[in-house]
Parts: sequence; structure tokens; C-alpha cells
Amino acid sequence: MRRSSRMSVDAAQSVVSRILSPTSSETDQGLRVAEELFAIADMVRDDSRLGRSLTDPARAREDKVRLADDLFAATVTSQTLEVIHTLVEGEWSSSSDIIEGLEQVGIHALLRDAKSHDGLDRVLSELSDIHQVLLSNRELRTQLSVLGRGSSDDRAALAEKIFGPHVSAWTLRIVRRQVGRLNKGQLMSHLRHIAQDAASLKDENLVSVISAGPLTDTQMHRLQTMLNEKLGETVSIDMTYDPSLIGGFRIISGDLVIDSSIATRLRQLHQSLAH
Repeated sequence: MRRSSRMSVDAAQSVVSRILSPTSSETDQGLRVAEELFAIADMVRDDSRLGRSLTDPARAREDKVRLADDLFAATVTSQTLEVIHTLVEGEWSSSSDIIEGLEQVGIHALLRDAKSHDGLDRVLSELSDIHQVLLSNRELRTQLSVLGRGSSDDRAALAEKIFGPHVSAWTLRIVRRQVGRLNKGQLMSHLRHIAQDAASLKDENLVSVISAGPLTDTQMHRLQTMLNEKLGETVSIDMTYDPSLIGGFRIISGDLVIDSSIATRLRQLHQSLAH
């Protein structure tokens, strides 16, 4: 997503942050806003002409707002409509970007709602647990991707059956939304990015660490110190385990990837010998 589209998303997320205040008495307000944004994303995904109409730079902003009102005002909350107004008033590098923008703002609404109800720590913990389950179960990862059987709704139902009894409504909605709409291999990275967004709402930098096995308290302390010095700030560590690494670990923080696993070293050695 290019800069103009990113700025439009940021503006809409700012609106979400304002309207989903911690003092709100409506416990499902953020969930409803998210659901409505996701539904509109599906509409635009199914009708490319609609996306072009809502983002057409040749149309006046007032015209696009009126179009949004005509399409959505009768079926969504006033909070959601305000978010939609902000999105269509923005500038978009591509008409298809608004689909991803709606998805991202919907996820932001879920995370903001969790924060307003002291649920962010729970969401972070649940996303970490789900990441570990998926990391340990390749077949399940495949079943929850576009390579799985059935429709995206079928895969969402499977995710709810597996994770629903164990996680919050916020986390369940995040997972349901992600599965079935991503290519193979994207689910894990998308969940990791969402966890990083959740941590940022707590003014924390979440660093994902994948280790071949559990670390001792001393090793964890050394790792924490190293990451604090490397990134220049205190970080929170999301630790998961993958025996296929054989030894060492892989660290992911935004675009930064540090891979000191034995598996990667062996692969690099094999490649160098092949040449």
C-alpha cells in the first residue's frame, strides 16, 4: 500500500480511536463497527466498480460522501458511517487499496475495543497461543488457508470450532476474518502483524522470537537485554517454539529479521557447497 492510501487508512484509524472511547458503555460497539467495515469490504471486493466509485480522484469528495450515505447510511451505525466518510474523502493510490484499508481499520476497531475494556493483554496472549498451535500443525495451517476445503466461511467456521471455546470475542473475530482470505503462508505473518499492532496500542514494541525449544531464565534475560540494546527500547517478547530450527532462534520485529537458527545455517552451507 502506497503512501497516499496509507495516510487515508491512518486518518480512518484516528477516527476509530476517537469514537471508541474507554468510557463507552456499549461493550460491543467496537465489534459492531468492525463487523460493518468487514461487510463493506466484502461488498467492494465483490464489485470492483463500487471501489472505483468510492475512490475516484476525479469525483468531488462531497459526491463520494453522498454515495456512501446512499449505500450504507440505512444499514450501519453512525460511528461506522463517520469512518466510511473519512475513508472516501481520502486519496487512494489504487481503488483496490480501499479493500485492504477497510480490513485494517476493522481490525483496528477490534483492538481499540479490546483496549477500552482492558482486554489487550488477553488478545496478545491468545494470538501468541494460536501462533504456537499453527506453527506446530502444518495440516491445520493448510486447512485454514485458501488451499483448504470449502469456502472461506467454511474455514472461518473451522477456526471458530477449534479456537472459539478458548479465546475472547475480539481474538475470535480477528482469526475468523483472516482465515480463508489469505494465500498459503500468509496467515502466520498477518496474525503476527496484528499482534504487533495490539502491542503498539500499549506503547510497546512486540518482538516475535521463534526458538528451537524453551529457553532458561538466564537465556531469556540475555535475549531481552540484547533486543533492548539492538532496538533502542524496552521490548515485549512473544516466544514460540519450532523444533525444525534444530537450534538457535529467529527474531522478527517489523521489517527486521535476525535468523541464527541452525537449520538456516545448514541450508546456507548447502547452498554455498552447491555453487
